[in-house]
Amino acid sequence: RSRLESQAQLEAALAQESLRRELAAANAELSECRAERDHGRLELRQAGQRLEEAKVELERSGKEILHARSEIHSESQVRSSGLQSRLEAADRELERGRAALSREEEKSRQLEEALRRSEAEASRRADDAKALGDMLSQAQKHVAELEIGRREAEKTTATVSLRAREAEAE
Repeated sequence: RSRLESQAQLEAALAQESLRRELAAANAELSECRAERDHGRLELRQAGQRLEEAKVELERSGKEILHARSEIHSESQVRSSGLQSRLEAADRELERGRAALSREEEKSRQLEEALRRSEAEASRRADDAKALGDMLSQAQKHVAELEIGRREAEKTTATVSLRAREAEAE
C-alpha cells in the first residue's frame, strides 16, 4: 500500500511538473501574442498617420488642380497650353494620391483584421493558461490529500505495531 502511495505521489508530482511546464509555455505564448498585438497596434497607428498624410496631400493636390484650372481660364490663349500640361500633371498626381490612399486604406484594414485576430488569440491563450493553472492547483490539492492519507496510514501502522508488541508482551 505504501508503494502504491509512493507511486501515486510520484505520478502526481510528475503531472504537476508537466502542468507547470505547460503553464510556462502558455504564458510565453501569451506574451508573444501580446507583443504581436502591440506591434500590430503600432503599425495600425502608423498606417493611420500615413493615411491622414495622404488625405492632406490629396486635398492639397485638389486645391492645386482648382487653382491651375482657374489660371487656365484667366490666362491668355498663348499660355493655356503650358497651364494645361500642369493641370494634366496635377491630375496624374491626384490619381497617384488616390491610388496611394486606397492602398493605405487597404493596409489599414488588413492591420485592423490582424490586430483583431491577435487579440482573439491572446484571449484564447490567456484562457488556456488559466485552465492550466486550475489543473496545477487541482494536482497540488491531490498531492496534499495523498500526503495526509500517507501520514494517517503511518499512524495506523504504528498503532497496530504498538498493539501487537503489547499483546506479545502480555
